Amino acid sequence: MLDAERIRVAIYGSCVSRDTFEYLAPNFELVSYTARQSLVSAFTAPVDPAIDLALSMLPSEFQRRMLLADARSSLVDSLDRLPEDLDLLVWDLVDERLGISRFEDGSVQTRSVEQIRAGIVPDNAEHVRFGSATHRRLWSDALHQWGEALDARDLIGRTVLLAPPWAVDDSEGDPTPASFGLRPDEANEITERYVEQVRTTLGVPVITTRDVVAAVDHRWGRAAFHYSDDVYQRLAVELSTHAFSCRRERILAIPPPLSRDSLPLRQHSASVGSLTISEHPGRYVVAPVDGGALAVDLAVVPRDSDVLTVYLHGGVEPGPDRLPRFEWLRSLAGRPESKLYISDPTLSIDEQLKNAWYVGTEGEDLTPRLAQIVDAVQAQVGARHVVLIGSSAGGFAAARIASARSEPSVALAFSTQRSLAHGPRAHVEGFLSTVFPGENYEAVHARLGDRVSLEETLAQATAARFVWVQNTGDVEHMRDHFAPYALAQGLAPETGGTSHGRRVHLTPMYYGPGHPVPPLDLMHASIDAAVSYARQGDFPGIDWLEHAPPPDRDATVSSSVDPPRLVSPEPSTTHPAGSVHLHGTATPGDTVTLEIGGHRYQTVTVTPDGTWEIYQSFAPAPRWSVHLFAARGGTAISESVMVTLEIVRTSG
Repeated sequence: MLDAERIRVAIYGSCVSRDTFEYLAPNFELVSYTARQSLVSAFTAPVDPAIDLALSMLPSEFQRRMLLADARSSLVDSLDRLPEDLDLLVWDLVDERLGISRFEDGSVQTRSVEQIRAGIVPDNAEHVRFGSATHRRLWSDALHQWGEALDARDLIGRTVLLAPPWAVDDSEGDPTPASFGLRPDEANEITERYVEQVRTTLGVPVITTRDVVAAVDHRWGRAAFHYSDDVYQRLAVELSTHAFSCRRERILAIPPPLSRDSLPLRQHSASVGSLTISEHPGRYVVAPVDGGALAVDLAVVPRDSDVLTVYLHGGVEPGPDRLPRFEWLRSLAGRPESKLYISDPTLSIDEQLKNAWYVGTEGEDLTPRLAQIVDAVQAQVGARHVVLIGSSAGGFAAARIASARSEPSVALAFSTQRSLAHGPRAHVEGFLSTVFPGENYEAVHARLGDRVSLEETLAQATAARFVWVQNTGDVEHMRDHFAPYALAQGLAPETGGTSHGRRVHLTPMYYGPGHPVPPLDLMHASIDAAVSYARQGDFPGIDWLEHAPPPDRDATVSSSVDPPRLVSPEPSTTHPAGSVHLHGTATPGDTVTLEIGGHRYQTVTVTPDGTWEIYQSFAPAPRWSVHLFAARGGTAISESVMVTLEIVRTSG
């Protein structure tokens, strides 16, 4: 029987996970334990100090082994040594609480209790505190790399974050002590921000519990994260349940929905009425109706969730193997909502057609059919709420389908178009010449109306709610679409706002030059906000650290703006080809721009603690001249600071 088999567990974390393990059944086997290693340390270059003396000062072999592992940034290597049949990877964040030590060369070491007590904390390093802006930024970068490492080893589905709150009181009712100056209430507030980022970035399950108390007689001493027996027992029950679930999924060998080719075709040429959704991920083809030619290709990934998210794609490059297009199928696989991906059937008319906005043809209006498909899938996956999501043309389609549904839903659009009358010109002309040959937009609009106009769609909608996230770095879409629409609603394009009785929300933010797909962290933050909007009825806004736009080209040099100070690397130094870490200090709130050969590659905002950092890739060359300057308000810049670097080709 499954429950009697051996369950193999690895731990990356602290005594919280290790002590909880002791409350699991005897058939749970601990195969690996990595502790005292911050995620930031794990994904930076190994520290190369003389640590022999430090090791000799630690009384425990375990402590010495963990300190050495942290110095070597061993976490990823430990993943490669895990058994292939691992059932569960348990992770917690308690060892992050003391922050990190950052050296001048950019390497990082975890600050541990043992180091502090033994008096061997490096004195030539900066202490980056847990919860600080710098720590959160470094940790966020490391979190994405952690997710990639887990995904590459097929461990995402076997990872769980153990996150009980710190206990405010002990079992005798007395307040628990602070841990190296960090009070339990402060720790809980800070840690929750990190936990929420794990939820949105990786989508792994988070196990927690309420009503926690600390044990006064705990074997490791009295602390806010040394719990009473009943707390460990509750956590162990949740871990056991999740471990058995992971084991069953692996035994069933359900392939992860990572690509369209890995999805089994579960139903072909079905009508909307006969569409039968499996409880497992799969692809479906809905046949044309009334003698039409456009079959709808879709993928469904059911989840135990009250929300169905519907993903619609933008333009697609010409070619014979481009359809079906299920945008974000892999990158958002970890999100907890049920998912429906719909490929635009109109693009099947001609393999050279780049964009069609899910409009259909003269005789085939796709919007009502797609709304019926959404209704059918929603009913079968058991979702109460629907959020439709798309970038560019996909955002246009999201609003159209949401408006065609009788039930309320939320449409989330990134840098979309207010109508096909205003471009993008090449895509619109290609669409008209292919689908409506010989006709211009005005003629098509006269017959199709709101099918080709988002402005008219939103004006007529009654149940749909719409969130338009506009990249302010997309000059054409700001000028031709977002700004005119915002002004027509009496709103300033620079700040956005709400219209149509608070059903339409315009949210401008910068996420890069041109017309890019939104970055993944912005996608997660925006979907989180849209899901909350669907559930609660109020739009909470998007909690995302906005990228900084570069200063104006005609910005003037001002003595009031101090130049940035470069801490590392030193001028005229040699570095291997690839990413080089530049960091330094500047005035908080200013921006720092990296410029090479007149091209402005990156702009970052200086943190409140006066630090900045940029990772820039360099190809081999005997001399790179890198210019750095600060800016304030986009119109005043500092004198530039130049650093020359030699970049050499790495061997192997």
